[in-house]
Amino acid sequence: MAIHKRLIMLIPALVLMAYALRGNTQPEFYSRYMKYSSEELLRMGNAYAEKSKLADSALVCFSIVVNRATKKMSLQEKQNVMIGYIGRWYVYFFEFFDYEKSYANLLQAKRIAEETGRGLSRINLNFGCMYQMMAEQSGNEQLKNKALAFYRRAFEESMKACDESSLNMAFSNMVFLSSDLGKLDSIHGEWESYNKTDWVKDRFSLTYNTQMYNGLKLYSHGKYTEALKTFQEQKHSTRWTDDKIRYLYIVHINTAQALSAMGLYTEAISEIKEAEKIALEHDMKDAKLDVYRLLAEYYAKVGENGITENYRNKYFQLKDTLLNYNQVAKVSELQFLDKMNEIDKRMAEITRKREQQAVMMRIGAGVTTVILLLGVMLFVKNKKLKRSNEHLYKNSLASLQREEREREMRLSYEQRLKEKQDTATNVPERYSSSGLGEEDKEILLNKILNVMQTSEEIFSPEFKADRLVEFVGSNNRYVSQTINEKLGCNFTTLLNEYRVKEMCKRMNNVAKYGNFTINAIANSVGFRSHSGLFTAFKKVTGLTPAQYQRLAKENKQET
Repeated sequence: MAIHKRLIMLIPALVLMAYALRGNTQPEFYSRYMKYSSEELLRMGNAYAEKSKLADSALVCFSIVVNRATKKMSLQEKQNVMIGYIGRWYVYFFEFFDYEKSYANLLQAKRIAEETGRGLSRINLNFGCMYQMMAEQSGNEQLKNKALAFYRRAFEESMKACDESSLNMAFSNMVFLSSDLGKLDSIHGEWESYNKTDWVKDRFSLTYNTQMYNGLKLYSHGKYTEALKTFQEQKHSTRWTDDKIRYLYIVHINTAQALSAMGLYTEAISEIKEAEKIALEHDMKDAKLDVYRLLAEYYAKVGENGITENYRNKYFQLKDTLLNYNQVAKVSELQFLDKMNEIDKRMAEITRKREQQAVMMRIGAGVTTVILLLGVMLFVKNKKLKRSNEHLYKNSLASLQREEREREMRLSYEQRLKEKQDTATNVPERYSSSGLGEEDKEILLNKILNVMQTSEEIFSPEFKADRLVEFVGSNNRYVSQTINEKLGCNFTTLLNEYRVKEMCKRMNNVAKYGNFTINAIANSVGFRSHSGLFTAFKKVTGLTPAQYQRLAKENKQET
């Protein structure tokens, strides 16, 4: 993966939770760290975060700095707190894979950067990094495009601020990701700007990025031999120290992909094995995920099925560890909260300006703001409720259609049963002579459901359990036992369920029943009690009869 984990920020981050497990030594440790200045704590946190085993210590350092935030902070103190939040983001994201907490910390850093006008390029770079990793773990191309957009934003802001470090990382990640998306040509403008920049002093990054861009451009145009030559030159262009090791890992990946495109899978495997050594030695979990995926792919090409299966298992095991899809969903929720916070900030600014006017104007503005907020809350709540009700209605409609198909299949099955044995006479004799066996229960259940699905008599208010017993040719005890054991309910619940489903069918038939009241439709399917109808209908569909009827009419208008 092309995300430069070790380079994404000037100071990485960490977690107090793991540190709390150290028991009685914690208070002394924490108190000792409290004595350090924020600048010293950030340097210490950065050093700790570089070592995965000390991630908990890094989080302590960053958390102390963050907790020093006050409303009257100086500009430098705000910068320190912002860096502390970025550090916490780094540890939560890269070491603990807690995407919800990492996202929340990055949002806090973003708000401070927007307030001070400093650091936005680095924060957008981090957002891009986060979305790219989630995209590669979930296979969501939309997230990749979102990551690319953040990298572009970081690149533009870095150019304006002459932020060399962020510029180099943003361009590098932008090149790799746009190539992965098959749209490398879309960043040609950024490439020209980067190539003409005369204030970049980091010659290693400039050379590395140039070689990678040229190599991937050749690769994207099918010139695999020339691309391979460029990547091999890149591999031998510098001395790869520990602080540059992730760059070397990426060179191995690019080289392997060029070899694979040329059909040289054995050589490609050798390159990926070199990348695997780097990932294992430096515990680069995100890199290991890519390595396992590529090794499984390449070993499959050379027919090594056993090794292929081994790497596939490693890939899926690690992927389950790295990505929890519920956490991704929580990030979406936090995005919504962030938008609401932005609205709150705008409203607060409007209120502040209006407070400078007359008292009556301020009161009017306050009342208007409250009404607007209540309206927004009510609108959002109603919109969510409407979506939920529509979802329940569609599920109910699909269920009715599915059961109609199952009813037809059941009738066919019933016919085959009749051909197999004379159920009309033999089965009742078996029931009367001994207890019900499992086969007897299945036969009896089929007959019960056949009555419930085909007989109009169940919609009569006078339809009782005794009448069902007559239909199936059994007795009360066996019918009750079969319904209870096989369907997990009693006769009344089962009867109400089928009456509710018939009500739904009739409500969906707007042409015929559109002008009928709910009570009229309920009476037509056998319901006498309004409270019993409401309870049963809500249990089966999740909606009230009135909600269902309204949605049925709306659905008819849309179609």
